[in-house]
Amino acid sequence: ILANGCYPFVKLQDGSLSIVSPDRYHFTVSCNSVGSTVSALSLNISDLQKSKAYWTEILRSTSSTTSPDNLSFSFGVPLFTLEFVKTTVQLNTGANFGRVAFSCPGDMLSNIEQCARDHEFNVVKSLVSLDTPGKATVQVVILADPDGHEICFVGDEGFCQLSSVDDNADTELKTAISKDQSAAGLTKEDFRKTLLDCVFHSYYAMCLL
Repeated sequence: ILANGCYPFVKLQDGSLSIVSPDRYHFTVSCNSVGSTVSALSLNISDLQKSKAYWTEILRSTSSTTSPDNLSFSFGVPLFTLEFVKTTVQLNTGANFGRVAFSCPGDMLSNIEQCARDHEFNVVKSLVSLDTPGKATVQVVILADPDGHEICFVGDEGFCQLSSVDDNADTELKTAISKDQSAAGLTKEDFRKTLLDCVFHSYYAMCLL
């Protein structure tokens, strides 16, 4: 997409690319990355101590670095860093949306939800099973941190089955696209922006899980 000039970007001094998605999320793409993975995510927060307490006491995460204005956690292999940056600007996502997602053993999901409820934190979506016709059923529970950032926990067993390679996926996608008329009224430019928006969100979600 970038090589063909389909989307604007800024090249940084270290050779990485700075991109802003259609809904104003900032991405830094490193040319030295190994594989198609997201290596870090930064989120603005209003209170560093409240965020630290939430992630360490409620979600049982271990912080890797802490400073007066910054807090980060490391997860998994390859390493993924979740960074929180204190800001004095009022947080307002407007009509944008998005959430961090983690896969974990399915039998942990109810305990995660109950822990959040016991400490009177927001549960956006109670534990639910999501059926996909002909494929695995996935269990999810969605929480929100003190600043309203959503965190989705997905049962690892169903997710691994659902995310396995489907040899018929390309054919099924083309068939669905050929039947879809939702873009009929869009101009070529609007269609391009909509497609890029879908690419950003799909790639972002797949890499985090």
